Amino acid sequence: MFLVGVTGFGIKPLRDFRGHDHPRNVREEVGPRIRWAAGVVIVWAVSSTWGSSCGQAAEFLVQVTGLNIRYLELTMTVLLLLVAVYTILGGMLSVLGPTSCSSWS
Repeated sequence: MFLVGVTGFGIKPLRDFRGHDHPRNVREEVGPRIRWAAGVVIVWAVSSTWGSSCGQAAEFLVQVTGLNIRYLELTMTVLLLLVAVYTILGGMLSVLGPTSCSSWS
């Protein structure tokens, strides 16, 4: 990752390609009702996945660190909040890059 970050290997050709991302393709190809229905399905699927992933992560923390089960809910809440704050404050924007975000401004 360090070498890719320093050299930019593979990044410039991808940005020069200026391809469309999936949300843009969906926005251009289907109507608002289908987009709304797809959003509902995606939210349900992601929520289900997060629920099972959090349960597995909690079990892992208890087994590896010997964390007291009383503090598990607080620990998992803090970890999820940290991830959400990082993502909201720029984690996703830093991954997308300037070409993907140019239509947001």
